[in-house]
Formats: sequence, C-alpha cells, structure tokens
Amino acid sequence: MRKLIILSAILMMGSTAFGQFRSVNRLAFESNVGFSIAHGDIAPSRIGAALQVGGVYSLLRSMGIGFYVNYASLASRTDTYRRSFESNVIGFQMDYHINIPQLLTDYPQTFPVSPYFRVSVGYDIAQPIDVNFGGYDDIYPETEAVVESSTYTALTIPTVVGAYFRLNQYADLNLKLNYVYANTDMIDGHDPGVLGNRYKDSYSMIMIGVRMKSWDRRRPHITGR
Repeated sequence: MRKLIILSAILMMGSTAFGQFRSVNRLAFESNVGFSIAHGDIAPSRIGAALQVGGVYSLLRSMGIGFYVNYASLASRTDTYRRSFESNVIGFQMDYHINIPQLLTDYPQTFPVSPYFRVSVGYDIAQPIDVNFGGYDDIYPETEAVVESSTYTALTIPTVVGAYFRLNQYADLNLKLNYVYANTDMIDGHDPGVLGNRYKDSYSMIMIGVRMKSWDRRRPHITGR
C-alpha cells in the first residue's frame, strides 16, 4: 500500500512537471514606453521619459527569463540646498519572470488578465548632463564640469510588477512598474555623503506597451486560444 501511495505521488509530480515544461508562448518580445521618477536625495523629482525593449524565454509554463534594455531620463527640481540634476540612464536588466495565474492554477485559456512578478539583476550606465551643486562647489570632490563629462556605472536590483491584458492569441497589452535600486549614489551626479546624501539612488519606470507572443498550439496559453 505504501509503495502504491509513493508511486502515485511520483506520477502526480511528474505529470505536473511535464505540464509545466510543455510551455506555451515560449518566446515573446516586448516594447514599452512611459515615464520615469527619480528617488534619490535630490528631490523633488521631475517627470522624465522611459523606454524599454526586450524579450522573455519561457522555461516553464509559468516561469521564464527576460532580457531588457532600458532608457530613463531622470531629473529633479531645485531642492532645499538649491541643487538639481538631469541624467540619462541606459540600463541592462535580466528578469526572473513569474506568471502568477499560471503558477497557481490552469485558468481558462481565454482568461483576460495575467498578472506577473519579476525579480531582477541589472547594470546601469548613467550620464549626468546638467548638475547644479547649489553653490556648494567647494565641498564637492569634483567640479560640476567634471561630473557632466563623466559616466557612472552601477549594479542594480530591479523589481517589476505588472499585468498582461489579452488582445488576441498573438499579442497582449502590457502595464508595468519597474523599480530600480542602484548600488551607487552617483546616478544623479551628486557625491554620496555630501549635504545629507545618505541613500543610494533609485528610480521608477511606469510603462505601457505591447507583448508579441510566439504560439504553441499543443497547450493553449492563459491569454490565448
């Protein structure tokens, strides 16, 4: 009896794993546009532009790996120290993609909304193009001109939440929030530790776009037919 129970459990797990590996929409491409907001020490932020292109390769039915290239235009208004900045950021991002409904259950194939969550690692290249030290130039280690002629790199930890809204079996509307935390305080061009710069830089990209899906008719997708 015990062997029968163990065998049944193994068969059930194998069946579940086989269903997961029979992935659908194995390759998908995304193009997203929106706006960006900086969360560094130089606040309040101005609204900037955000762009993203990339793709996802499905490892399982509910999980995949995504690769993206991001662009964010970040800027602030004048803060209490009369400082401000404007930077352009190019980012490279690798996501571990979790499609929540497909992870929990095998929803009907025409289910209209597919929310997802992603944890990521990335690499940013920031170019400050307009930096104002607010008259405190003597306590900064570099001049504004030097900062504006330099580029700064950062390792990042992006976190992504969003949802796909079904358009048809080949395309989804994509709505997403991409929050990026950097391991540097130089994305805004202002040196850490000066005038209360206690926190690492971060920014958000709020975007809308379209996902184009490849199609595998062996197993209908949650948002396909």
